[in-house]
Amino acid sequence: MKKYLDDLKTALNETKRFSEAEIKDILADHEEMIGEALHSGLSEADIESKFGSPRKVAADLLESCGAKRGGEQPKDASGA
Repeated sequence: MKKYLDDLKTALNETKRFSEAEIKDILADHEEMIGEALHSGLSEADIESKFGSPRKVAADLLESCGAKRGGEQPKDASGA
């Protein structure tokens, strides 16, 4: 779980669109969701297949955040 959360933090920071407070909240939410999934029997190896890659999660959050804020959409949120 730690590697996934570290990778998610990196991906969120790379967008340069989230504040440190927003990143902290997103990571806390994902840590809780992943912890519950692991407690329910999900294996560490299955985290990414259940939640999506950290880059995909960051791109989805960026898209969602842009829509809510009415802000400019990124040109390429896929990380490519």
